[in-house]
Amino acid sequence: MAQTEPTFMNAPQMDESKTTDVSIRVYWQPITSELETGSVPVTSYSLEWDQATGDWVALIGYESDYQLLEYTVNQNVVSGNRFMFRLRAKN
Repeated sequence: MAQTEPTFMNAPQMDESKTTDVSIRVYWQPITSELETGSVPVTSYSLEWDQATGDWVALIGYESDYQLLEYTVNQNVVSGNRFMFRLRAKN
C-alpha cells in the first residue's frame, strides 16, 4: 500500500532520431523516488495512444508487466497524422 500519494509522471517523449514515416519511438523517464511512487516501487509502465479519434488504445503494460523505458510503435503509423500518447505507472 502506498505510504503517500504519488506525484504525476512526466509525459512520454518522441525520439525524433529513431522515428520514421512508419514508426514512432517514444521514451520516458523512470519514476523512482518515494515522492514519485508513493513509497512503493513501480512494477510496470502502461502506454496508450490515440490516433486523433478520441479512443485510447493500449500498447504495452496492460496484459503483462513492462519495465523498459521506451517503446516503438510499428503498426498503423501514417506519416502526417496526429498521435497522442499517455503513460501510467503501476505499483
